[in-house]
Amino acid sequence: MGGNRWVKFWESITQWEWYKDANTARLFFHLVIKAQYKDTRWQGYDIPKGCVVTSRKRLREELGISDQNIRTAIKHLTKSENIKNVTNEITNLSKANFTIFKVENYDYFQGGNEQDNQQVTNSQPTDNQQVTTYKKDKKERSKEIKKNKQKESFSVKDEIEKSEMSEELKLALLGFLEMRKNQKKPVATARAWHGLLNDLNKLSNNNDEKIAIVDQSTKNCWLGFYGLKQDYYKKPINQGLPDWYAKTEFEPASPELIEKALEAQRRASEPKKKQSRTEALKSMGLDDLPFDF
Repeated sequence: MGGNRWVKFWESITQWEWYKDANTARLFFHLVIKAQYKDTRWQGYDIPKGCVVTSRKRLREELGISDQNIRTAIKHLTKSENIKNVTNEITNLSKANFTIFKVENYDYFQGGNEQDNQQVTNSQPTDNQQVTTYKKDKKERSKEIKKNKQKESFSVKDEIEKSEMSEELKLALLGFLEMRKNQKKPVATARAWHGLLNDLNKLSNNNDEKIAIVDQSTKNCWLGFYGLKQDYYKKPINQGLPDWYAKTEFEPASPELIEKALEAQRRASEPKKKQSRTEALKSMGLDDLPFDF
C-alpha cells in the first residue's frame, strides 16, 4: 500500500484554514502520504488513485491521537472538502470494518506527471552533492572542535615539566600519575592536580620526604598523599659525620692481621669433613684408652 516516493506541499498550504489545527493538519498530511499513487486492487475492490484504506483505530495507532480527536479531524476535513469518504461508493457496503478516504485534488500534491518526475530525478544529484558536502563540512568541524578541545585541555605532565621542582620529585610524581591512570582514576583537571600538590606541601617541606610520600602512595595504589606510616621510609636529612669521627685517628691493619682474617674466612667457607671414630677419639685425646666401646 505505497512505497518510497515524493509528495509535495506548496508554501501556500500555510494559508489553509486548518493549518494551525494540529490534529486536523496531521491527519490530512498523513492521508496524503499514505494515499495510493496509482489505481490498485485490494481484497477484491478496485482502489482508485488518491485513496486510503484505513480505519479510525488504525489512524489512532499510527498518529497517537485519541478517537474523539480523530472523529473531529475527519469532520473538519470532510466539511472543507479536503477528503471524502468513498467507502460505500467503492464497496457498495452499508457497513464495513474499514474506511476508504479519497484525498481531493490528489494530483496537486503528488505531481505524478513525467515532467515532475524528471525534475525530481534531475534534482537528486544536486541534493546528494549537497548532503555529501554537508557531511564533509560537519566532519571537518568536528575534527576542528576536537582539536581545539585538545589544545585547551589540561596536561598534568606539562605542569610537572614546567615546574621548578627537583628531577627526582618530578619522576616520582610521573610514576604516581601513571599508577592513577592504570587504576582508571586519572588526574584530568587542574583543580584536582593543584589539590594534590597542596596536600603534599602540607605534609612536608623537605624534597626527600616529599619523594618518599609520593612513592608510598604509588606503591600502595593510593589516590592521594598521606603522611609516612613507617620511619624507614624517611631518608637522612642533612646528617653529616659526627664530630668525634672526624677527630679519631685510625691505624691501617697490618699484613699479618689481614692474612689471618683471610685464612679464617677461607676455613669458615670450607665444608666440614666426616671423621672416623679413631680420628674423633684422637682429636679428643682418648685414643690410648685400655678398652674399646
